[in-house]
Amino acid sequence: MKKGKVIIQILIWVVVVALAVVIFLGSKIKDSTGPVITAAAEVIYSASVDDETILSQFSAVDEKDGDVSDFMMIENVVSIDDETVNITVAAKDSSNNVSKYSVICTNYDAAAEEAEESLAADAEELSEADPEETAKADAEKETVEGPETEVPENTDESETETEAEAEPEPIDGELSYTKADNSGAVAAENPVILMKAADVVVKAGSSINWKAYVDTVLSVNEQTSEELMANVYITGYLDSDTPGNYQLEYHAYDNGHRDAEVVLLNIEVVE
Repeated sequence: MKKGKVIIQILIWVVVVALAVVIFLGSKIKDSTGPVITAAAEVIYSASVDDETILSQFSAVDEKDGDVSDFMMIENVVSIDDETVNITVAAKDSSNNVSKYSVICTNYDAAAEEAEESLAADAEELSEADPEETAKADAEKETVEGPETEVPENTDESETETEAEAEPEPIDGELSYTKADNSGAVAAENPVILMKAADVVVKAGSSINWKAYVDTVLSVNEQTSEELMANVYITGYLDSDTPGNYQLEYHAYDNGHRDAEVVLLNIEVVE
């Protein structure tokens, strides 16, 4: 009887020690994997918006800790050109593993400032116009009679200009490019992005307006190409100061919230 009790006690102690060892070893296994950060399809940046609002467009999930979005922070914001910025956010888990995520998005402050400057210039031109001279010119225009003179078209020159395919304007900092193949592209229900180039080589440190590589946006809907071009935005990671190969993704949408198929631009930054 005594022997049986001793054996049971020994087994209990063995189980307790084994559990203690497992718990101890488990606590010593280091978590070396950082959180996974994802971003919304279109990230909006504005210096007038607080960090919390900007970070709400990102989420961070850790394999061990779960959702750690509350522990994200904006590490830096770098201006790429007058219209786009590169935002880098970071997230940390309970094991102090840090992950970073960068995305290129439109700088809405610059877009708004450009629109305000344009409106101000138009208003200034209107205010400088002499009302009496304007009224007089309008009156003279209304009283002019007679058939309009038709200007003959120079068919030879117009045909030559139509047949000659215009080359894209050279972009400052660009060393070379491979022209995009837009053959067969037609307007559709969803917008269609046409690019000027598919691959470009640029000099490190160049400040380039990457939106300039969009030729136009087609659609069968009522929006004009200019209106659709305003709805183009760019995502991806690019460090224009560091030589290497990068890739930007071009997106567009119309007023009906129909998205264009994503188009890629391959970029090689060289010394």
